[in-house]
Amino acid sequence: MRLFSSRKAQLEQKARELEEREARLIQREQALEQQSVQSEEGASPPPSGPRNAKERFYDKIPVTVHQLDIFIGICIAAFVLVVLIGAIQGQG
Repeated sequence: MRLFSSRKAQLEQKARELEEREARLIQREQALEQQSVQSEEGASPPPSGPRNAKERFYDKIPVTVHQLDIFIGICIAAFVLVVLIGAIQGQG
């Protein structure tokens, strides 16, 4: 009987510790939420538009990533073709 009462006391102690931890976590979450709200209110807006000449130039060219992939593939194929033609003419 004594074993069960000591075990019950240990469980009650653990339950109190967990409740205290939970209360501290709730307080911490509330403090973090308040900080995030304050930082959002005081945050400066992100820069609007490109920051340098290169980005402004790229914004003027309406090209998708797929189109760039095709262009790069054509350039690689042309380079390989030029190297092969040079190798064939160099042998003859």
